[in-house]
Amino acid sequence: MSILIISWDDHHRNPYNEWLQGLEDNVILICPQNKKKTFPNYFYKEIIGIDNWNKEELLQISKSLNVTYEFNLVIALDELDLEVAAIIRDELNIEGQRYENCINFRDKFVMKKTVQRMDLKHPKFAHCKNKYLIYNFLQVEGFPIVIKPLKGVGSVDTHIIRTKTDLDLWFREYEYRIEEFMMESFVKGNMYHIDGLILDSKLRFCWPSSYYNDGINQIKQNCVVTSSLLSSENLAIELENYTINFIKGFPMPTDTNFHLEVFVNENNEITFCEIACRAPGGRIEYYLEDIFGFNINEVLLRKVCKNDSIPFSYIGPSTHELEGIYGFLVIGPPKGKITNKPIIVKEPWILKLNYSGEINKNYLGSQYSSDSVAYLTCYGEGVSRMDLIKKMIDFKEKYHKLLLK
Repeated sequence: MSILIISWDDHHRNPYNEWLQGLEDNVILICPQNKKKTFPNYFYKEIIGIDNWNKEELLQISKSLNVTYEFNLVIALDELDLEVAAIIRDELNIEGQRYENCINFRDKFVMKKTVQRMDLKHPKFAHCKNKYLIYNFLQVEGFPIVIKPLKGVGSVDTHIIRTKTDLDLWFREYEYRIEEFMMESFVKGNMYHIDGLILDSKLRFCWPSSYYNDGINQIKQNCVVTSSLLSSENLAIELENYTINFIKGFPMPTDTNFHLEVFVNENNEITFCEIACRAPGGRIEYYLEDIFGFNINEVLLRKVCKNDSIPFSYIGPSTHELEGIYGFLVIGPPKGKITNKPIIVKEPWILKLNYSGEINKNYLGSQYSSDSVAYLTCYGEGVSRMDLIKKMIDFKEKYHKLLLK
């Protein structure tokens, strides 16, 4: 068997050789040229690094390689690679997620149309085909509204439009490519994410967490802060049940990770936000691994590539209990030049701290919600969620000052 891996991320983020240890099949990897050296040569039959990372280039190279290797599987884990992997499967007639399915996840307008047919609560939405449609939408919905790219990642170019001035500024920057965007009514409420794993069309893992800051504020505040819900919280079970019902109606792939985001208002009404057929971004998969002891990408790949079984039938709030609240902090890059790697005395509430920045590099702050110079998992037994969140926010401020010292 021959396996093609499309990987925008480097080896440190996706150590395929460790996850698929013992695999005897030919593995061919396509990655960006500047990340090629991060991958160990011994595991791969061939590694192709390319400078121009785009669909056309990836498809052409994949078709050429297929003449030699006759691929049986195409693997892609990163949000930016999912669509081209689906197109490659279509072109080469390879089993797995096809474009028709993938577009439900990658195109947010198509996604919302699919959810609309499921009769689930969702924001009002429309495609920004021209500025007059935006004006018409505002006449009905009023300010604020949210405008986001149809195929965006990491909350980039997502804006809350609160006033006519905001709208004029948005037109000034984006009107030339207005058809690449959609608009939604603004939803009041807190944002939650439910991360899960589906194998053979069966839900095997599902856990809800609470964002302290949403995607837009994650960029502005230079951090991602999230914390796990406890099984004893009624909302944990409600979100688990919502997820179970959601995946029954949404066209989920047979084998996939997923990252589902919803809003919950003061009346505990759940409103759909977005879903992705991948592990959570912003390194949140590491937080899940620290809590539950397995990496959901590794479990997925071992099933798909090696047909390995997994040592649990189902993990969710209805079957498992956490003894305390786990938190996760992604520290985004500050504005300025990082001059040193801070030496931190790990406090008892910090389970794991990882440094991911580059010394002597000038940073412009967070450009994506997933940008990071460090990330940590923490734990609090017998403490409130807000106390744990305050510790994470304070730590982020302290860490930024040490980076630039």
